[in-house]
Amino acid sequence: TGPLIRVVGDKFPSGVKSAILQTLTLLLEKGGAALRPFVPQLQTTFVKALSDPMKQVRQRGAKALGMLMGLSTRVDPLITELSTGVSSAESASARSTMLEALANVLSIAGSKATPAAIEKSSQLGISFLGDADEDTSTAAAKCVGAATAYLDDASLQSCVLRLVAVSGADQDLPTIVGKLSATTRALETSAAKLIPLRGELLSYFHWAFGDPRNAVRVASCRALAALFSSAIALGDIDFVRQVMDEFVMELVDAANNSSPDVRREGLLTLKQVNDVLVLFCSLNHLFAVRCR
Repeated sequence: TGPLIRVVGDKFPSGVKSAILQTLTLLLEKGGAALRPFVPQLQTTFVKALSDPMKQVRQRGAKALGMLMGLSTRVDPLITELSTGVSSAESASARSTMLEALANVLSIAGSKATPAAIEKSSQLGISFLGDADEDTSTAAAKCVGAATAYLDDASLQSCVLRLVAVSGADQDLPTIVGKLSATTRALETSAAKLIPLRGELLSYFHWAFGDPRNAVRVASCRALAALFSSAIALGDIDFVRQVMDEFVMELVDAANNSSPDVRREGLLTLKQVNDVLVLFCSLNHLFAVRCR
């Protein structure tokens, strides 16, 4: 491990650095706790890789950094360093990579971070949801989603209410898509905690489905699918039926849209709900037969 760390720090071509980072990632997967003594050196190496001009090097550095934090007991200093890097980044590529790395760190080691660090990360992610660079907006949504898994109930609800709030400033395409993507990820990580906000979520999805732009409709279908999935996981079939009743026309419209992307997402969501309802009806029938 030591020689690899030293080599990746030398002035080798980005292709060589990428291969070394991949090897170090494999060592982390296989070696686990045995690599704990190397955590400080590896952290420095992986953070440095985030600024490499080659995208593959940056991506592998971001992935490895998240894995490394599974071995570390102190996560807050790295979260602070990455947050500072996001705010001070001079290019969109560097900013998106820093956000991606932060999301990876939170996903794997968020339980080791302090509430203040988690809160700061979620707010940082929200501030870049409307970024004109798609990679940055996508990474910001991942960051918000990863952070929501570790927010306390009050902070989580405050965060999601901010996502689903509608104002004149939220009409631009990147912001709407970014907020829908972040909401989708929040539902994937913290569905049970968001039950009190179902009314606000449904209202926001109705508003979003009214937007004629294809990118918004795709994001709306995905967000609604996440809401369906969360309700199914919680066994709340009545809520699934309620949402289906409220959004069936929007989903049918999406399934018949001229855009292939919108049509695909609409059909996938309709199929998901239909499969669940058919299964539930079958189980009810079997239960009724057994009770006769």
